[in-house]
Amino acid sequence: MKKRTDPYLIVLLLAMIPALWVRVRLATAPFQKLVATFLSDDAFYYFGIARNILAGNGASFDGVIPTNGFHPLYMLVLLPIFGALGGDPIVPIYVALILLSATNAVTAVLVYLFVRELIDRRAALVAAVFWLSNPYSAAITLTGVEAALVCLFLSAAALSHLRLTRSDPIKTSALIRHGLLLGLLFLSRTDSVFILAAVIIDLLILWRGKGALRRLLPVLGTALAATLPWLIWSLVRTGSLVQISGKTLMFRSHTQFLESHSYASTDLLRHVGGLAIRNLDAFLLRLCGFQNTQVLLLVVGVCIGVLLAIRATLGNRIFPEGALRRSAFLLLGVAAIWLFYVLVFWQVKPWYFLSTVLALAVLWALIFHGLDTGYLARKRPAIRVIALAVWIAFFAACHWERGVALWKGGFHPWQSAYLDAAFVLRGNKLPRIQQGDLVGAFNAGILGYFGNRRIVNLDGVVNDRVLPAMRQKRFLGYLHDEGVRYLVDHEGLIDEYAIWSEESYGESLRFVARFPTAPFAGDVTVVEVR
Repeated sequence: MKKRTDPYLIVLLLAMIPALWVRVRLATAPFQKLVATFLSDDAFYYFGIARNILAGNGASFDGVIPTNGFHPLYMLVLLPIFGALGGDPIVPIYVALILLSATNAVTAVLVYLFVRELIDRRAALVAAVFWLSNPYSAAITLTGVEAALVCLFLSAAALSHLRLTRSDPIKTSALIRHGLLLGLLFLSRTDSVFILAAVIIDLLILWRGKGALRRLLPVLGTALAATLPWLIWSLVRTGSLVQISGKTLMFRSHTQFLESHSYASTDLLRHVGGLAIRNLDAFLLRLCGFQNTQVLLLVVGVCIGVLLAIRATLGNRIFPEGALRRSAFLLLGVAAIWLFYVLVFWQVKPWYFLSTVLALAVLWALIFHGLDTGYLARKRPAIRVIALAVWIAFFAACHWERGVALWKGGFHPWQSAYLDAAFVLRGNKLPRIQQGDLVGAFNAGILGYFGNRRIVNLDGVVNDRVLPAMRQKRFLGYLHDEGVRYLVDHEGLIDEYAIWSEESYGESLRFVARFPTAPFAGDVTVVEVR
């Protein structure tokens, strides 16, 4: 019997055309604009490491210090791009951004297929268009790091998991395929271990009494086989299974707090509570894509009110039977990632939370389905089509408004100063700094990529020598040991490292130059280390 064409999938594929066009237009914007809006300094660590690998210097940002401060799957994507186009410093970056943007758009199809299996086609279209039109979905992708790949494999693994748990009998090939997707998900970003844990727990619960361990063995074996080469390389190369960046950044955020507080004090609850409230707005509510949070809360309130009224008057289930249970592994895994960064890691970056946008797409689909089946199910088909179109148009309009504002403001407008400083260093336009002088920076990506000299990373993202010095409170001694003669970074950030340095740190720095930035960010300064 011939399969019927899915009209909702066709609508989605048509919607992908303008969505991809917008993404490519953004990805190919003037380079200075990209740097000042979305393209992150951290992306240039990837680009610099890729260039050094291809140059025979190994996985190192500055060509000297080995690092595991990257996620391997995205690096494997970048290597052929830089190998083919690395003669120009900017062209391979544009190609990478276009590829990431295409990946982000294609993820919408996987989101559709997942929600179609979970709920139905109408809800699936709502989820996929939410993903496509959400400004944070596109903007976080354009940070130039691995986030788009993570969500591609997360949606693929989620779809695989849903189909696997509904199969009977289960083929060994399906178990192996699922394990491979989970392994690729881990290689795309290490914090996906929370998703893997949620998947394994879900399978143990679903398969209990049905040979759960026997079924899990091919899944875990394949996932381990996919990830083991990276783990062995990381351990041999750097002495650590996890990225040095994670250890260093968490140490920094926690010791800043401990300078004036203790873990046992009530200040800890106030600190963590403040982080939770701020990031609940910044990296949960705002990720729904509304310009005004009050409007979002009003929409959520109205939807919940209508759903409860439907439940009370019609007796309908608010959500389809089993849908929350079957999607729990995804929602709880993403929630665990969110909670880890906000409540434990105490450092947040936009690309930590692209998976949150994906989870929100599923949640909004569930809400729509409750309204759709509870109120609209008895209406004529034309009215249901109009209602679906109005829902999608409303969200798309809100997303467009927020997207325009996001493009104007960007995530990090102060990065223009990094680019200015990089080209000043590249042209040797500061007489005090000679070509052979070693320069260090905490935000070293752009400086190191364009500066045409060795730039030592000092916040530990791609430098495992910094953390031991910070723990011993001899950061200044590390600068002397490494031979760093100048620091280039935000004035406040340079001063902040007095916490992890000797008492003479402040008086050992002498002002050289200044690059103005937005007042709230603090100017980028050049200081001499004496």
